[in-house]
Amino acid sequence: MEKKKYPIGPEHYTLYEEVGQGVSASVYRALCIPLNDVVPTKILDFERENCDLCWFILTALHILLVDFAQLQAGLI
Repeated sequence: MEKKKYPIGPEHYTLYEEVGQGVSASVYRALCIPLNDVVPTKILDFERENCDLCWFILTALHILLVDFAQLQAGLI
């Protein structure tokens, strides 16, 4: 099965509702407009208290390693 390529940028997504919140990010259920696909979207907030740039880098690396379809199944 071919992997979907999701676009980067807020103009490609419509946020529905917040489904989770952490120390420096929130996760939303969102519609990926070009693919007409409901996906989880993590929004990082660099202005929150206890913000750690190293944590953001590690989170980004983990997201790249995770099978995106598994995340979708848990949020839909």
